[in-house]
Amino acid sequence: MSRRLSGWCGRKVEVLAVGYPRQEQGRELVNEDNALLGHGGLKLLTSEVVGDYGYWEVVAVDNDGHGWVIWSMYDIGGRTFAITIISQLWYGLRALTAPPYSVLFALKVACVPSCAEGRSTLGDFVHKMGSELVATAARASRTDATAGPV
Repeated sequence: MSRRLSGWCGRKVEVLAVGYPRQEQGRELVNEDNALLGHGGLKLLTSEVVGDYGYWEVVAVDNDGHGWVIWSMYDIGGRTFAITIISQLWYGLRALTAPPYSVLFALKVACVPSCAEGRSTLGDFVHKMGSELVATAARASRTDATAGPV
């Protein structure tokens, strides 16, 4: 599911959720073919954990020189992670008993007029809507065992 939500504090927030009821070979959130920034469209400038919100923050620039702030996190069986390797380790541990659902959740906003404004918009968005969006993606991932990505 990928949506552009307009009118959020006068800003557009792009939302992406990709999930699986159970990961399998070729149906994995994390592998060499998947890239949060795509392949060639965005270039990484900085990345770090946003401590107050539990998201991984990426600041990137596109081919036209426009800046973007992207926040992402993983939900593995109801537990959220900002750091990819930790989410993979948790998935492996949980899969010893029963494979949990897994969701990658990302939010993107333009750095207009600045990336600080973008961060502020994402903070407001996550504070007011983040938990419901994550819960919706998780429900869809848990209940549709025959479908592909959410």
